[in-house]
Amino acid sequence: MIQRMQNFKRKLEKLHTEEEALHDHSAKRIKHLQDLYEIPSLVDVKYDQWSRTRLDRLIVDYLLRSGYSNAASSLAESKQISHLIDLDTLRCQVAKHRVLIRTTHIANIHEHAIDQRKTRGFRSNGNARLRGKSS
Repeated sequence: MIQRMQNFKRKLEKLHTEEEALHDHSAKRIKHLQDLYEIPSLVDVKYDQWSRTRLDRLIVDYLLRSGYSNAASSLAESKQISHLIDLDTLRCQVAKHRVLIRTTHIANIHEHAIDQRKTRGFRSNGNARLRGKSS
């Protein structure tokens, strides 16, 4: 019973640290968005900086979704925007998406092969029937 409680406590502590990290991440993103609302005009220098950061975030996101995770993480680190991006979450999402596409693709290939076998079987049986009738 004590062992179970210790395991449960360890799991709770791990979840708590993950939750704190998520809250910290969210707070930084909210701060980034709040910076936009504090900019008085679009011709302000602060807006240029904010929009560059936003563009960098979009490029990192694109790189991750295209499979260039090393390039995306190095860009995020060089631009100092890793706190605004969930690199691990996006990597997992991209990996799951690829598995889903691959699985769907394999299923489609299998289904197509079955259809071809049925079609070939029908053609050969149909030709045999036609030959049998004409003889």
